[in-house]
Amino acid sequence: SNFTSGLSSNYSITAQNGVLTIDKRAITVTADAKSKTYGDADPALTYTTSSLGAGIPVSGSLTRIAGEAVADGPYAILQGGVTNVNNTNYDITYVGANLDILKRAITLAANTAGKAYGSADPALSVSITGGSLGSVSVSDTLADVTGTVSRQAGETVLGGPYDIVLGSGAKAGNYVITFVTDNNAFTISPAVISLAGNRAYDGSVNFGPGTFGTINGVNGETLTVAGGGNGTVPSPKVLAGTQSLNPGTLTLADGSGQASNYTLTGGTHTGTITATASVPFAWDIAGAADLNWENPANWNQGAVPMNGAMASIPGGLAGAVVYSGAIGVTSLKTLSSGSGFTISGGTLTLGNSSADVSTFSGGALTVNGGTLNGPGTISLAGVTLDVLAGGVLGGSRTIIGNVNNAAGTVSPGTSPGIMTIDGNYTQGASGVLRAEVSGLVPGTGYDQLVVTGTTTLAGVLDVSLVNGFVPADGNTFSIIQSGGSVTGTFTQANLPANPVMSLNYLVSSVELASSQQVNTEQLISVQVDSTNNSSPNTDLLPVSTTSNTVTSGDLNLANTYLDAGGGQIVPLSSTNTVDPGVYVNVATGETTILQSGTLPEPGVYLSADQKTVIAVTIDPETGRLVLMTGEVGSATGVGATAKVQKPGVCR
Repeated sequence: SNFTSGLSSNYSITAQNGVLTIDKRAITVTADAKSKTYGDADPALTYTTSSLGAGIPVSGSLTRIAGEAVADGPYAILQGGVTNVNNTNYDITYVGANLDILKRAITLAANTAGKAYGSADPALSVSITGGSLGSVSVSDTLADVTGTVSRQAGETVLGGPYDIVLGSGAKAGNYVITFVTDNNAFTISPAVISLAGNRAYDGSVNFGPGTFGTINGVNGETLTVAGGGNGTVPSPKVLAGTQSLNPGTLTLADGSGQASNYTLTGGTHTGTITATASVPFAWDIAGAADLNWENPANWNQGAVPMNGAMASIPGGLAGAVVYSGAIGVTSLKTLSSGSGFTISGGTLTLGNSSADVSTFSGGALTVNGGTLNGPGTISLAGVTLDVLAGGVLGGSRTIIGNVNNAAGTVSPGTSPGIMTIDGNYTQGASGVLRAEVSGLVPGTGYDQLVVTGTTTLAGVLDVSLVNGFVPADGNTFSIIQSGGSVTGTFTQANLPANPVMSLNYLVSSVELASSQQVNTEQLISVQVDSTNNSSPNTDLLPVSTTSNTVTSGDLNLANTYLDAGGGQIVPLSSTNTVDPGVYVNVATGETTILQSGTLPEPGVYLSADQKTVIAVTIDPETGRLVLMTGEVGSATGVGATAKVQKPGVCR
């Protein structure tokens, strides 16, 4: 300081510098208590100072203990940067406080959910309807609050609805949660059952409760179908296939499962009708589209007649119903047809026994390219059974009526058996009669055709030995037995070659015989020229039916001919010897064994192999024995009518 006042003159002043010491000011910093809602930002941390006076303001910021969980609070407010270091003019005394974190209010509501009975629960959830999640100082999710949401226990429809239940999330303690616990937010709806009915044809569209059987529910449960009415489908026919079914008044009933847990509403219900042999198949006159047996639309059941069924065809159809065999073999119990019926392919078997009678009237029964088989009786009411080219009539059966085998095959028996025709049998030039031989008794040992009326023959006989059977010499087999006469002969006989068999035509039967058996009703006649002119004379020379020798006539032969039954002309030459072997006297059927150097008695003989003919006669003029022989082709068989003819001799 300058001492310039008037008084200074009174003094001799010597100035000397001194030191001014400024001491730190003692102050108190007191933190303000703070609070916040969980999840919000921290408030500003403030404080108050005491004894600061007019000094420089305190610098620095307070801090707090880290943490955001309500349960971990309160959190101490720390001196932070408000320190003596940052405030050198002050000697700070710090008085702390706390930051409280308050629970956050949130309102939750269960989201409605449900499932069908027996299925797995869907994911359950809730929604925030009030308040919010902490999102500033924390990043909470709803699951942090709710934990795993579950529901009240129970799995039945009637036990619901069920409450959805909150879990406890890891951060749930930071919230004040408002939640309606009696929420009935979860329901179980009935499981949908689809009915699948299956029944046999009965002519109706109805499906009663019993047609559905046991109904399979969920988790291995079973139910039944009840109700006082029926479900229905649009069509009563099999050909409609699997149809949509209206359940009508059908309901579900308890089985091992509870019907209340199930419903028919919303199901896909079906009904399937199957063919049955217990209901006769009848031709659907109104619905028939054609005359095809195999068209299911033509039948009342909407299906082709099945094995074991009875079938009927009415009269008055525009033509014959045609069975083509497209479905293979059909075995019916009986068939009644009032219109024509044709089998053009495949096999149709009628009857299980002779008691099963199939009746045909109003049109011919024709087998043309297919097979009619079976043991059932066939009754022909004013019509004929025609067997045409490619057709086969077989079976051990009785046919009441006339059979015309024009160009097909008749095969009696079922290896073997007897076919009885209670009427007439006619076989045309292209017809075939087939017989199998495996024993000596008709019906059990060999096939036999029994005809109560007349039998008219032509065409082919086809005989075969079966099951290793070999006839012994002298065995006979009556292939045809006829109540009336047998007229005509087979044009061709296919007989077994070993042993040699012969065919004999008798008055009312046709007989197959082993090699020793010869038809004694058919004789070989000798014809000679008795007028000695240059033209052949075909008058028969009288022949004894006992000795089969010529009794008169000119036998000074230049040559002689054998006229076989098929029109075959075989030259016979005079000879002095014959080959040794077994020969059969055509007249007597007796067997003669010729040794070397021997000659047989007068007569006509056929060798056992049916290839050689020997004619032994006596010349009435000279009394000399005349011996002639010739070879016969395969067309001539034992029993075939043959003639020895002498051409005219020119003198």
